[in-house]
Amino acid sequence: MVVLDTLLTDKMSVQLQDMVSNTNYSAALLTLCDEDVSSWETTAWQTMCAPYSLAEVELIDFEEYNSTTSNSVTYYPIPCWVTGNKAVIPTAINIPYVLEGTVAPQGSKSLKFYTTEHQNGAYAIMPALDVDDITKYELTFLGRAMDASTATAPSTIKEISDYAGAIIVGILTDPADLSTFEAVDTIVLPDNAVHLCKVRFNMYQGDVNEDYGKYVAFMSEFDKENYFYVDNISIAPIEKCGTPLDLTLTNLSYKEASISWNGTTDAYRVVLAAEELTEEQWEGYTNYL
Repeated sequence: MVVLDTLLTDKMSVQLQDMVSNTNYSAALLTLCDEDVSSWETTAWQTMCAPYSLAEVELIDFEEYNSTTSNSVTYYPIPCWVTGNKAVIPTAINIPYVLEGTVAPQGSKSLKFYTTEHQNGAYAIMPALDVDDITKYELTFLGRAMDASTATAPSTIKEISDYAGAIIVGILTDPADLSTFEAVDTIVLPDNAVHLCKVRFNMYQGDVNEDYGKYVAFMSEFDKENYFYVDNISIAPIEKCGTPLDLTLTNLSYKEASISWNGTTDAYRVVLAAEELTEEQWEGYTNYL
């Protein structure tokens, strides 16, 4: 046993300081009487992880995590992340975990989300970001929607229309209080392929109390079954001339349509064509701007 410190106090509380992040601690206290002492009362806790620096979120690919076995099941714990499920009695398979297999968007490991109607609301919360203003940053990651545990068994893969194939990205003020979660964007994939996904936090406006959090979170909470894999997470400052995201069509009629998007500046050019063009054709048009 290593005793770090002993305190004498005439108060009903003490403030413990200079502890190490992500470390298990315990404390015991007793009452000092005139000629006697009481029995010990104890408590234990683990300190939170220190906020991630931008260098630590330059690339999170889950490849370095080591496995542990419990009840003959292999898991890859995610140090410093908070994972869980809103279900009353969540099952382990419906709590996000690192899975090893060829289904990973890149490499051999990725963060898997699997939820059902009765095991819904799976979440994975990253440690806080060490930034002053999170609205100046953007998240990129590789996403994949696939219901098979391995991509080598295509005959077992359901059609993407049979499940949500999506993930919600948002920010929390307090990782211990899910009510502070505010969704920023929902990524919905059209197929089983690997897609580069991007979410800009400039649309984030704080929680219900107008407090601004620094905990980026992924959540699977949909009306139907969902399978989603997250890999190669990166957080960086928003590009000064970033590509418009989340193009949305509304108010469609026989002669009108409205387009909205998420951008990074206040200057855009919208070009209309009377046919559907390929990405290469649009890139060619850029040369004439």
